[in-house]
Amino acid sequence: MDFSLTSIPAWIEPRPTEDEKDDYVSPFGLYMIAEELCRRARQLASTDALLVGHWNQQRASTTNGLGFRQVTDTSCTSLWKGWTEDGKQQRVDSKRLRRTFLELHQRPVAHTADTLADTYLSRDAGSLDANQRVVQRVLETEVERITSERAALALTQRDVEQAATDANGVAQRFGIPVEKLRPLLDGRLETVATSCIDNRNGPITEPGKPCTASFLLCLGCANARSEPRQVPIQALLRQRLETLRDELPPQRWQQLYGTAAEQLDDLLQQQRAGIAAAASRATDEDAALVDALLGGRLDLR
Repeated sequence: MDFSLTSIPAWIEPRPTEDEKDDYVSPFGLYMIAEELCRRARQLASTDALLVGHWNQQRASTTNGLGFRQVTDTSCTSLWKGWTEDGKQQRVDSKRLRRTFLELHQRPVAHTADTLADTYLSRDAGSLDANQRVVQRVLETEVERITSERAALALTQRDVEQAATDANGVAQRFGIPVEKLRPLLDGRLETVATSCIDNRNGPITEPGKPCTASFLLCLGCANARSEPRQVPIQALLRQRLETLRDELPPQRWQQLYGTAAEQLDDLLQQQRAGIAAAASRATDEDAALVDALLGGRLDLR
């Protein structure tokens, strides 16, 4: 219900000119179009509802007798009409918009995950096949994870102290170019929860070009290294991922965050850090960074 507002990207800005095209793609763009189209009608109907329409009949039952009233599921099913390919008139049920969103995104909106599964998805014959494909993808991902390399290598506090007197030895042991060891320990190579020693040779981009992968993928990247200063934000990120379990169906959570959660567990185990204690040392800046990461505001679009 609040998806259009909670998903506003960080880079969104008010349109500086009237020449720019309307945004029909993002939820926020559609919200702004509806807000603009119904603005005058909203004033005449004395309502703060987003969608307000005009009815030629039954004017006595509308606000102020002017013919304007809020668009509801009941009223719009009888007034919002389209045409089939052969020219026949058809009605559009707005309730189907909600069901379509739930089936496409597989996440609850203003209800529990059990309601999503039992009330909406279980009644759709196509959902069984879709859920089976989700399970298959999760299993395939798990196989890839098991056969791939472990999480990013982690430098312990002892390694950091040794780097002051034996930089070459520490760099060689962790596969780090010696000239990048000091920038790494100074925090100049950080990518949210780890550091990157070779940004121009990422696993999903062409060699020589800056990596465009999600920062969550850094947790298992061969170019990633972890050091003690990053333990608090790693623990905080692990807590936030666990919180998301209650907001998503199990298969969806596993697909999006299961691998990252296990990689964080591995990193924290290497540092022998407890999640709760380490997360309590995270700063407000760390929390804002984690929120931006999980909100998609750090992804390239």
